[in-house]
Amino acid sequence: MKKNLLLAFGFLTLISGFAQTTNPAPYCSGTSVPFYFDPIIKFQLGTFSNSTGGYLGGQTGNYNSGTSKYVYFNNFTPILLQKGVNITTSLEVIQGDCETKFIEVYVDLNQNNSFEGTEKVGFVPSTTIDANCQATTPQTYNFTILIPTTATDGLTRLRVIYKGGNGLPADIPCPNQLQYGEIEDYNVSITTTPTPVPPSVVSLPATNIGSTQATLNGSVNANYGPTATISFEYGTSTAYGNTANATPSTTSGTVLTNATATLTGLIANTTYHYRTKTTVGANTYYGSDVTFNTFTGGDPVISGLELSTSTTGTQYPDYYFTAQVNPNSTGNANVFIEYGFTTAYGTTVAATLWNGNPAVINGFNNRSISTLFQPQPVYTTYHWRIKVVRNGVSYYSPDQTIAYFVDGATINPVAASSITGTEATLNGSVLPDNYTTNVKFEYGLTNTYGTTVNATPNSFPAKTSLDFFPVATTITGLAINTTYHYRVRTESIAPAGSINPPAGSIVRTHVGPDSTFTTTSLGTIDFHEDLFEVFPNPTTSIINIKTKTGLELDRINIYNIEGRLVYYQDTNINNVNLQNLSSGTYFIQAFSGDKIVTKKIIKN
Repeated sequence: MKKNLLLAFGFLTLISGFAQTTNPAPYCSGTSVPFYFDPIIKFQLGTFSNSTGGYLGGQTGNYNSGTSKYVYFNNFTPILLQKGVNITTSLEVIQGDCETKFIEVYVDLNQNNSFEGTEKVGFVPSTTIDANCQATTPQTYNFTILIPTTATDGLTRLRVIYKGGNGLPADIPCPNQLQYGEIEDYNVSITTTPTPVPPSVVSLPATNIGSTQATLNGSVNANYGPTATISFEYGTSTAYGNTANATPSTTSGTVLTNATATLTGLIANTTYHYRTKTTVGANTYYGSDVTFNTFTGGDPVISGLELSTSTTGTQYPDYYFTAQVNPNSTGNANVFIEYGFTTAYGTTVAATLWNGNPAVINGFNNRSISTLFQPQPVYTTYHWRIKVVRNGVSYYSPDQTIAYFVDGATINPVAASSITGTEATLNGSVLPDNYTTNVKFEYGLTNTYGTTVNATPNSFPAKTSLDFFPVATTITGLAINTTYHYRVRTESIAPAGSINPPAGSIVRTHVGPDSTFTTTSLGTIDFHEDLFEVFPNPTTSIINIKTKTGLELDRINIYNIEGRLVYYQDTNINNVNLQNLSSGTYFIQAFSGDKIVTKKIIKN
């Protein structure tokens, strides 16, 4: 991919502060083709890391043409490379195009002051790099290099090449037309037996301690040694006597690895010792001794689960989740309630004691806990359970279920049907209240509605089951090609003989969710404002209609803000008398053949 030319005067000086931009003889460098780029921005070799910023020193945009894509970094301490050991390597690049590329690493193994194709010690194939060619962020490629045991010990040169374009083949350490990519050189020192660095081994505090279980923790850094095996020794004294395999069980390189092991079957109320153990070849290394105490007794005991409430007539007050919890420990335990519509629960709330304080409890006796439950105003099935957390370990009661409905009707939306240009049937589904329930539909051009009509049927007796009943109504006089909002509305009526609230009064009102439908079009709709004009607008009575394109009008319809047809005229269409309409906002639709045009008018 070609790049735009960027004048980058001054950028070259960024390199000269930390690296030499020319290559001292006899090592070759490489040349570039103008207007192309794809720079290296970070090179890491073992513990050595160099953020190079690309061949123009930190710029990640386009690069000026004619600049060598070669940098020799000669201000670092030579990188120590051990023969016969795989060395973790990575290259981060800005991948600006999808031309085929690959990565090669060469080392002057025989120290003859030149690179040969046979001295390639690391390679990333084009198939790996090309898979990410469309990435919009810098890409990192991880691989290893291996210095053969036949290499000559001592100071020499390493070259990393990110190259591609013009079909450049592999195994060429001195490309003469580096169309894409960059070359970087570093000083390295090859050695056979570097000074060994023992791994770092740490024992960390135990977690998730219970009466019979605990999780051991530790960390290991292999410090570039061979693969290190991790385990834990534990027991009731510093003689330990038991070994637990760690997860993960091995580590290498310089990455700090956190390891764990979960112990079960421990003795309650007992002090345990443990330490992290690392084995490298014939050598073994240990972390410091750490202790923990298991709790007295067994797991927490949860009993007496109940959903308590009282009922008066048809009124259903709030529920309370209640239970008895024995922490079975001298350590604190936190109690929670989990509930939701499935066994995934989804809602967790802290339980409380009888005095309203959070249920943070300890000891070996039952404690009463409870939590207020305020379900949604619908009929549904809830799942719930008690959760006890003691020292990081969670314990649960069996799943509990309740079928719950509250006062008030429950409304389910149903899609409108039989929709034409001027009519539609509104539908819904209602579970009646514990009182006589009247049902209506509200509809209009917005979700503020404006028009209310009775549903069919429009009344239900107090519910005697949990059955839903369909309701519907057909509305007419609608505006064509117009979106309407509607919803179901229920009114619960106090029964005869009721004093508070008075008989026949509305006890409560529920509304369903907002739904919409769109009337159909009678023809091709054209909303161009220049087809006709109305004036004066606003008006007190007469409006005039004038076509601007020689259009002949067949008729006009006028709708109110709720979308109801309030006026119709198919003769003398050029003048319309609105004196019988109330003040407000209206919509006028003009019809001409298969064209329909809508405008808003205001009657004062």
